[in-house]
Amino acid sequence: MCAKTFFVIILILLLSFLMIVDYNNKSTSDDNSRLYIKAKVIENRGKTELGFYISVNEGRLNDNIINSYKFMEQIGIDMQVALKDNNYKEYNRLSSLGKILTAKQIAINENKLREMSLKKQVLTIWNELSEGVHYDDIYFHNIGRKGQVHFFYMFIAEAKHDYELYLKDLAPIDPYYLDSMTFIYTYMKDLLPFISMIIIIILSFDSINSEWTGGNQKMILTSIYSRHKYILSKVVVGIMYSLSVILVPVMIISIGYGIFDGFNNYNYPVLYSKENFNALKTIHNYVEFDMSNVGFNLTLGLSIYSGFPKAELGMSNSLTLMPLFKILLIGMFILILYVAFYVILCTLVSSIQKNKIISFVFLMVISISGTFLSLPLTQDEHINVSPFSMNNPIRILNGTYNTTAMSSILILLGASLLLLMLNLYYFKRKDL
Repeated sequence: MCAKTFFVIILILLLSFLMIVDYNNKSTSDDNSRLYIKAKVIENRGKTELGFYISVNEGRLNDNIINSYKFMEQIGIDMQVALKDNNYKEYNRLSSLGKILTAKQIAINENKLREMSLKKQVLTIWNELSEGVHYDDIYFHNIGRKGQVHFFYMFIAEAKHDYELYLKDLAPIDPYYLDSMTFIYTYMKDLLPFISMIIIIILSFDSINSEWTGGNQKMILTSIYSRHKYILSKVVVGIMYSLSVILVPVMIISIGYGIFDGFNNYNYPVLYSKENFNALKTIHNYVEFDMSNVGFNLTLGLSIYSGFPKAELGMSNSLTLMPLFKILLIGMFILILYVAFYVILCTLVSSIQKNKIISFVFLMVISISGTFLSLPLTQDEHINVSPFSMNNPIRILNGTYNTTAMSSILILLGASLLLLMLNLYYFKRKDL
């Protein structure tokens, strides 16, 4: 194993270890405090809203409405009991019902059309979870309070998420929870985007000029290889080499976790943008805006999303749930294309510049400049068309990077093919 390969693997393992320590410190999964908070919110919403509506209407509410609020309050209480008993299947059943009830409260105070839309989306879930309570028997009083429509979509998404956990008998987890499968997800989302560029450059910056310096290139090209085959072989080997160095340390860590957890969360539901393979323009990304202006982002299990500015456009039409292993497989394909783009870029620069140090510096300048200039495209209301920014397959797939999977694939393929054609054309005419 050459020195730079060993260095990169050690670097990845070290950074992964630091990420694991940081996430373990942030994780709230040990005391389940966030789950108790969700339960108390549902309990208090039923209790508080009932008292508020009775006060407003001077006690003139029918038994159906009163029982509906008491039903919601009891769900919150039962959720807390389920947590104490570590009965996560029951907790997820109750939590999904509670979120549907909360969405129904908001829908009734909006308009009839929203009520009908909600019923169409959640009736199947309700009938399976409610243990005989009819959906239409639950009714909340309309006193005209509006303006919560963005929370309406959030509650529907959470109800569907908890329903998936109920079906798969999985315990709820938080965004900082790490195990055999969630570690790979987190690595691809939070660590790899910051190190992939430098790793590929370190591994590939001298792929061609090292052989020119060593005097081997002329001998190779005058024997059995054409120049085109030589460049293509360098690209293919470079892609395989870079991917193996990037992924092997992660697989080792994941397998280490898996020995103890049995890869249990492979089917965990995570957010996925439905626009990924049927549109070129995705929903706008406000994740960074929320962090700087609100101070936090909303979370749905592992997934982080923007829930405040213009949220109706996001949660209503563009986001769904997908099993974790499918997200990782699709993300791996995008990662391969991103690695290919950078390997081809490195090969082109290494063909042009015979000095390895200059080649490395030039690649770093191009990459840092491209990444820095591309950063604004991934935020707010821009359209992301830069191949330098396609370094986060998870956020691309969950719709928070201003691009879709289809557009990122086309951009990476187009940029890679263009660089490859330039490389083949230049190297064919290069005076060795």
